[in-house]
Amino acid sequence: MTPGFDRETENCCIGFARLFAASICAMRQSPPPRARVSPRQRLTVLITMNYLRQRGPIIAGTAALFLITLVANELLFPHSEYVPGANWIYLPAGMRLLCTLLFGEAGAIGMLCAAWVSCVFLYFPDDPVRSLFYGTISALAPYLIYLFATGVLGLRTSLSNLTAKRLLLLILLYSIASPALHQIWLAMHGEAAGAARRFVVMVVGDLSGSLIMIYTIKLMLWLMVTVAPLRRRLGD
Repeated sequence: MTPGFDRETENCCIGFARLFAASICAMRQSPPPRARVSPRQRLTVLITMNYLRQRGPIIAGTAALFLITLVANELLFPHSEYVPGANWIYLPAGMRLLCTLLFGEAGAIGMLCAAWVSCVFLYFPDDPVRSLFYGTISALAPYLIYLFATGVLGLRTSLSNLTAKRLLLLILLYSIASPALHQIWLAMHGEAAGAARRFVVMVVGDLSGSLIMIYTIKLMLWLMVTVAPLRRRLGD
């Protein structure tokens, strides 16, 4: 190999080394390009964060109440289950309707989160698709009743004009709407066999659970209002 060829090769290697070093320095000095965020996207993020900051405790609280009611239902009525997701007595149905009527969208979101948790870990742990849709339908049904109550019946957000007749009507409609939506989804996925019996079981379970839950809470509130003045009189 000639000395000229060695010198030429050495010069090329030095040139490539300098070019590589210059590229590294340029990469270190220039900041990486930032993703452009449109004003609309920034506004959406701010609105979402503000909503979660204000409604987060309600969402978490309603979800916790639903899960507590679910545990109570399993303890009080352990043999009421007909098939997974269909019970002859289902107390959480009343909690779903009550929380959605009281808190609107925030209550519905809390019910959605709790329904997903219960479906994934209790009812359908091996079927994520069914867990997703069952949980969504479970939260959608009481929210549709809430929209009907506020839009058609003129129900105020304070529930000040919620009479006993209206409450019974909403419970009945919810007890029909939720099972109907569930069975429609099952039929669309090829599980129409036994749909009529499952529908009847779910209607009975949601209706009985809602009546038990809501009127138990109503009785507890009445006792609190009645017993407190009585205790004051006895104390005096």
